[in-house]
Amino acid sequence: YIAKNRDRLVPLLAITGALLTAISLPSLFGYLTGTQDYFMWGTKVAMALHTGVAFLLIGGCFLFTVTPQPLQNITWLPYLAFFMLLLLTLSFWQAAENDHTRQLKTNIAAQANLTSHNTQLYLDGLFAAVNRMDMRWEMQRGTPETLWTSDAKSYLKSYPVLLSLSWANDQSRLKRLVSKKAFKNLLDMDVAFNEQRRAAIQQAKSTREAQMTDVVQLVQGGTGFLIYNPLYVGAKYDGVLIAALNIHDMFDSLFPPKEKDEFLISVFDKGMNIYDNGSTAATHAKALGASSSVKILANEWEFR
Repeated sequence: YIAKNRDRLVPLLAITGALLTAISLPSLFGYLTGTQDYFMWGTKVAMALHTGVAFLLIGGCFLFTVTPQPLQNITWLPYLAFFMLLLLTLSFWQAAENDHTRQLKTNIAAQANLTSHNTQLYLDGLFAAVNRMDMRWEMQRGTPETLWTSDAKSYLKSYPVLLSLSWANDQSRLKRLVSKKAFKNLLDMDVAFNEQRRAAIQQAKSTREAQMTDVVQLVQGGTGFLIYNPLYVGAKYDGVLIAALNIHDMFDSLFPPKEKDEFLISVFDKGMNIYDNGSTAATHAKALGASSSVKILANEWEFR
């Protein structure tokens, strides 16, 4: 049939042969180099090795069938060659683009994990430092004010994200305060002046473990969170040590400038966006984004 109708079938056979050959070559190249993006595009079903070989053989047979005469007499051969090269270029370009996208997703996922890990390490170190003030208080049955103030100033210098360290007595009245900003008339204020602060202090008292608020409006200005460390002298509750941190200052200091420029970083607490670096570089952030979470005391933050 093909021999009898060869003249009419030449264009169809030539295009089909070029198409099958152009599809099979990138796939076979992918198997030879071990690069899956050349034989599997995105989430599409991958082309099997034997399918690629079959496509190449069938395509080659079609091209051989339509070119029995000397090549110099085939006027449409340049057009066929151009068509094949165009298909091959598109196939290799698509595969390379998929490979690049896959690498970007891998890098973003690794960066999300690294960011949450670094945050965890930094805060664990800060909590351990503040806890040493608690231990000193309990061992000395109350730290003398001059020594307590010296310790607090040292920690504020060592941890720039700390806005203040303070002590409130067992009646939740502020009695000591070391802050980066000067404040008047704060001493003797009720530190449990709203439900969230009151609940966190009560939880710290009953569990004898540090508690952290959700992100709140700070007395020092801006938004952040408060850490309440319960103090005990023997079995007697002796108030709380309070550490105040500004959320934006903390994350800005944790993320290097290059990282902030290259990635759009958002942090969520209970679904609420508590930090956003405002990067404009991540044009594919929604499509290529990754997430990682970290547990901070009883709170869980999600990094996206």
